[in-house]
Amino acid sequence: MEPIIAQKGPYLMELKAGTYYWCSCGHSQSQPFCNSAHTKINTGMSPVETVIAKDTVVAWCGCKRTGSPPSCDSTHNDLKKMIGDGNPGLQAMPFARKIK
Repeated sequence: MEPIIAQKGPYLMELKAGTYYWCSCGHSQSQPFCNSAHTKINTGMSPVETVIAKDTVVAWCGCKRTGSPPSCDSTHNDLKKMIGDGNPGLQAMPFARKIK
């Protein structure tokens, strides 16, 4: 099963030190974090545990296609070229607070 593209760009977030679980399947309603949706629909995917050592800004992958999970590696730029902006499966999830 392929992950769902939750957002066509990174989730830029200011985070406190701690342990976070990045959603790798794209089904979580708490993007970019896991809410165990993968277990309810049996995606075969698991969240990626990430330990943040100190308060920092993180760019979490939103397209779920990064080569270096959970960090954004700009793969979303290639996806935009391949699938365009008209795909209804590509939705922006409003849960992350973006940094201006």
